[in-house]
Amino acid sequence: MKKLYLVRHGETLFNHKYLIQGMCDSPLTEKGHMQAQQAGQIFNEKGISFDHAYCSMLHRTEETIQEITSMPYERRNELNERCYGTMEGESRKIAEAFTWQQRSKLYELCGGESEEHLKQRMISFLTSLMEKEDHNSVLCVSHGAAIGFFVHNIGQSIEITHLKNCHILEFGYDGQFHFLNEYYPENG
Repeated sequence: MKKLYLVRHGETLFNHKYLIQGMCDSPLTEKGHMQAQQAGQIFNEKGISFDHAYCSMLHRTEETIQEITSMPYERRNELNERCYGTMEGESRKIAEAFTWQQRSKLYELCGGESEEHLKQRMISFLTSLMEKEDHNSVLCVSHGAAIGFFVHNIGQSIEITHLKNCHILEFGYDGQFHFLNEYYPENG
């Protein structure tokens, strides 16, 4: 069975300041770099290697993947975080005043990406990667909402309530995705 490893980026300055990040970018904090290094150690300790590696176009995932592996990687728009429109850079406390469904509509009203679009681009892209003949063990570094929408829409009930920074999700792939395991750094 082929393997897909989805990793959320390390802690960023915006994460630390509790700001909505989306497509705007902020660098990894010192803690974020340490989390990414620990994620790389987890892979090494488990003897997991990759034949292909990908990250989003955002710098925080590139910083993370460079700490995890020294192998070449490809940056892809499909792995980007959800766009939150004019809500980006605002305090997450503003959005938390709304239910999840209200919040999602709020983001769309502010020019952000719809849940449906995010879900479809993640599922479509990750499926197309895993369908490639030479993609047997794939690393993808992405973002909390992007990974979350993928996880909650692949037809399995997976109980992951919050993706921590550098949270690693392991999936098997045999024409469909099967959740296998999760790992995360001590400081995730």
